[in-house]
Amino acid sequence: MRRVVVTGIGLISPLGANQDETWHGALNAKNVTTQIPSKWKDYSKFDSTLWAPLPDNLFEKLSISRVDKLQFDPATLLALSATQEAISNARLVVRVNERNFFVEGIDSEIASVYLGTGIGGSFSFQSNHAFQYAHRSKQDLDRLNSSNKLLILDKTINRLVMPARFNPLAVSQVMPNASAAAIGIRYGLKGTNRTICSACASGTVAIGLAYESIREGRSHFVISGGTEYLYDDCGGIYKSFDIANTLSKSNNPETANCPFDVKRTGFLFSEGGAAILILEDLQHAMNRNAPIIAEIIGYEENSDAHNMVSPEKSGIQLEKLYNSLFYHAEIAADE
Repeated sequence: MRRVVVTGIGLISPLGANQDETWHGALNAKNVTTQIPSKWKDYSKFDSTLWAPLPDNLFEKLSISRVDKLQFDPATLLALSATQEAISNARLVVRVNERNFFVEGIDSEIASVYLGTGIGGSFSFQSNHAFQYAHRSKQDLDRLNSSNKLLILDKTINRLVMPARFNPLAVSQVMPNASAAAIGIRYGLKGTNRTICSACASGTVAIGLAYESIREGRSHFVISGGTEYLYDDCGGIYKSFDIANTLSKSNNPETANCPFDVKRTGFLFSEGGAAILILEDLQHAMNRNAPIIAEIIGYEENSDAHNMVSPEKSGIQLEKLYNSLFYHAEIAADE
């Protein structure tokens, strides 16, 4: 079996537009928790009212082209940007061949993409659905309002948020595998291209399966990780978690995010982010003198088959998971 190492990292989060900003933000206990957008409250009442938005003007900071913005859902834009950082971090050189990129020194036939996402292109789905559902009603209301300035009509029109048009690329934007496909196409990676959807564990599972692919010799180079973008104009996704009673009930931005505290009341909702790792066969990495950040020595997964949003309280399946992981990784639990 081959040894698997991490040689590059790309990271975008509410704490920063890259891994350095995120890491230093975490070390300095930077708090970006704030009130949800006020316009969401025009659509519904919320029990939870805090979230962690992405940095202001993030997509401008990432230098994303106009064509990419038109072509891809924000979840894919985040994944592509984090991938670009990870490739640079791994000291890989990207060349252009005609209109396509290729990664120098990589056999594209056995270079793969394993990417996790819980929802995929939800923003594009909801945006285009809103246009289809509301654009004629909004036109009618606009015409009525031009001759009859009633406050309630103004409010109704303002609530009908939708894009200027129906995006002709809607299908390719909303497909859950769009982000993985975009990475594979951009860098000409012709091995396995797989999207993993396992809710909050999607990115972790993707990395685990990528590890197994290299370990078993099916790939020698894999771009892996996770991406998500959960903003929408009316706060519908936030509402889904809110009504399921899973979000933090704290009104204090300083204490809302405490996932391992016994007094926690739920999790802090994030607008989105992406984390990408470059995984390589150890010998492959050494041959190109790559920076070796870490080694992955085991991966296991199971299910407690209990509930969609809460773990089974005895923790038996979790214990079995760890015991199996330690056994196959050939390490003792106390290590």
